[in-house]
Amino acid sequence: MILQKVAESPPFVVPIQEHNINIQPFGTYPPTKTQQWIRKIFFDTPLGYMKLRRPFVEKFKQECKGGPVDSYLFGMKVRFYPQDNQTDAKSAVCGNCYNSKEWRWLDKCLPTGGTFIDIGANMGFFSLFAATKRATIIAIEPQPTLFERLCTNMALNGIEGYLRARSESF
Repeated sequence: MILQKVAESPPFVVPIQEHNINIQPFGTYPPTKTQQWIRKIFFDTPLGYMKLRRPFVEKFKQECKGGPVDSYLFGMKVRFYPQDNQTDAKSAVCGNCYNSKEWRWLDKCLPTGGTFIDIGANMGFFSLFAATKRATIIAIEPQPTLFERLCTNMALNGIEGYLRARSESF
């Protein structure tokens, strides 16, 4: 019975709505023409699995000019920061090809409506995938910048989850 009570109301996490992060509307940072072209070639295509993608990931990053890029992953809205985050760069360019073994395993093992705990959530790659399965998401990210990006990606999609940053105490 104690386990049920913890699952109903996690005492160690805070609902996303209570993090008060100022989020610019989705589409504020559209991809450049070059970034669109790169995504068209590599995103969810067999080329996204190949080493050939590496110089194109670098070109995609260069096109950012210090800012984020708004696009989609798993049919979800995502604000990517490819210049300083490899997960963002590779998933922005390659889509479902990035971490494909891991998310396919997750797809088999996570039941629809299940609970997904994402420790070291980064920008929310796996949390976003879990959201496509209508999972309850508990995401923990200790790095403050990545935590803010995780919150942004969850909020852009109206995902209600429980998120915890390193600075919050248990």
